[in-house]
Amino acid sequence: MVISLDRSSDIPISLSSLVCLEKFTISADLQFYFGSAYQTPPHVYGFSSSIPAIARLLRTALPLRQLTLDFNFYFNNNLICLPYDTEELWSPLVSLVTESSSPRINLRVRATYRPYRAKDILSSLTSCAALTRMVEKGVLVIILVMQHEA
Repeated sequence: MVISLDRSSDIPISLSSLVCLEKFTISADLQFYFGSAYQTPPHVYGFSSSIPAIARLLRTALPLRQLTLDFNFYFNNNLICLPYDTEELWSPLVSLVTESSSPRINLRVRATYRPYRAKDILSSLTSCAALTRMVEKGVLVIILVMQHEA
């Protein structure tokens, strides 16, 4: 089963009735942005993410043998670097992986419109100590997908 998500706050389904569900892929767009000097408030960094909604959805599922998160990251034109504390930035993802009943989660990372930024995301993910520990334990597998592979 594959579900594609936008940035909406809730996913209006429950997976509890899908008792034979073993493989599950969730595709979602996540956006980093930096407001220009002309916006109010000016120069505000942000990250729009459906990770908390995905975590709530996964709590309704029976144990999954294979879970894949296919995340496509977007950047607005004003964003030069990722200025975030990686532990804080990725804490929703850490919680999702920690709470998951899946023995392993594949995290596919893409940046479709700016494929060179996928490496920035990978660097940010691997700078998060909690996620690095999960990778070392084999609970999380991070897969960098370049534009031509999408």
